[in-house]
Amino acid sequence: MPANEDTSSDDFVALTRIKPGRTNPPAGTQVKMPGTDESSSSPVLSSFTASTEEQKGFEKGDFRSMPYRNVHEKLFRDFFELVLQRAVFQSTSGEDRVVEWVDPHNLRSVVDLSLPTEGVGHKELLTLTRDIIKYSVKTGHPHFVNQLFSGLDPYGLLGQWLTDALNPSVYTYEVSPVFSLMEEDVLREMRAIIGWQGGEGLFCPGGSMANGYAINLARHHR
Repeated sequence: MPANEDTSSDDFVALTRIKPGRTNPPAGTQVKMPGTDESSSSPVLSSFTASTEEQKGFEKGDFRSMPYRNVHEKLFRDFFELVLQRAVFQSTSGEDRVVEWVDPHNLRSVVDLSLPTEGVGHKELLTLTRDIIKYSVKTGHPHFVNQLFSGLDPYGLLGQWLTDALNPSVYTYEVSPVFSLMEEDVLREMRAIIGWQGGEGLFCPGGSMANGYAINLARHHR
């Protein structure tokens, strides 16, 4: 993720790409970002005093997937506040339209969906987030009615954010202990609802996949 584009400070510690095979930067290295306290530190790969042009070059080339507090915390907070206010509360209030409709050939001129060779700064990412929310269908709007997806459950959303942050793969207990037991408990409760005392279950990514599994099982029913 690119670093913030505010590079007014004379001293700048560049954030370079992590080499393949390395999961942690060398111990003892520190980073100082513009506007941050010099006492704060975060592991990075290299440090030097760079010119403004060099700073921008390293910002655009910083595509690390690891979150760093002094680089990404403000982005996270700004992003979540934007989503919370506009995609959660404003979109479900019923005060705005279900969708700000724009014809397909005009939408690309309103929302920048281009794929640039170089990354963009955090300000551009937040602008894009705001535009995506504005011109998307508000499925949580009181006037949006769909038999499969409508409404926004606050607890389900929180659970989804937590799941995405932890990114578990629920195929063995060793790699996902909590979610493995959670899956068993939820499936047991779902079987109890329909009166089954035993059996197994499987979570599906959607209704079409679930129907496909059901049809396949019905073919082998004896």
